[in-house]
Amino acid sequence: MPKKCPLCSKEYPSIAKVCPLKHCPNCGSTRLSAANIDLVTEVLRKAFSFIMLIVAGYMVSSLSSLLKEDFLVNALKLAKVALYIAVVVYVFHIAGWLFKVSRGAFSKYICLDCKYVFKEPKVNVSLVETEEKEETKVYSEEDTKVYD
Repeated sequence: MPKKCPLCSKEYPSIAKVCPLKHCPNCGSTRLSAANIDLVTEVLRKAFSFIMLIVAGYMVSSLSSLLKEDFLVNALKLAKVALYIAVVVYVFHIAGWLFKVSRGAFSKYICLDCKYVFKEPKVNVSLVETEEKEETKVYSEEDTKVYD
């Protein structure tokens, strides 16, 4: 018995187990378009947030240096150490993010039929068995005419 994909209705031989096509999770269509995020915009957003982190650290250190009290000197040293640790962690975060982008982790798919946007398409959908159709002959009016 031939098998059929329940999403795209494509028929496969009886030895097949899955449909290898990429399907839309909303409507089951195989007409998909890959749309990657704008890499330049994301890099600019990350750079801006990094600059804001440095500005916030500078403001904290300058505010604590204005108050030249003995108990704030230790707090200033602690704030500088915390800022350095935050910068190192942030640099590692950016590096990990760039590796994710290079692997395509931020790619999106758009269904061309229903315009649904999703991250992962359905792949390797299990096939269902279909019944073999009996060939039926279409009769014309002459064949069905009753003669008296």
